[in-house]
Amino acid sequence: MTDEKTKQKAIEAAADILGVDSISADVKEQKVTVVGDMDAVAVVKRLKEVGKVDIVSVGPAKKTRFKTISKKTLQPIQIKNILTGDDVHASQM
Repeated sequence: MTDEKTKQKAIEAAADILGVDSISADVKEQKVTVVGDMDAVAVVKRLKEVGKVDIVSVGPAKKTRFKTISKKTLQPIQIKNILTGDDVHASQM
């Protein structure tokens, strides 16, 4: 991948594959990263139509870590009706 035109062709080729979640390409490093639950052979086959392909790694995507919130940490919110000034409970909403 030597220019923006080749980069765009590689992205378009990978985008047509079922199961692809995201694609990124770097012309400087000559690297295309394809993330998703798809057939790696299909990805290589499609990218070979654009140019030379070397597989760097195949495996599950890195999982993002989310903080788990338990019910104990949630606090009730008190809401006042702006028209009457009365407290409004969640069961009344």
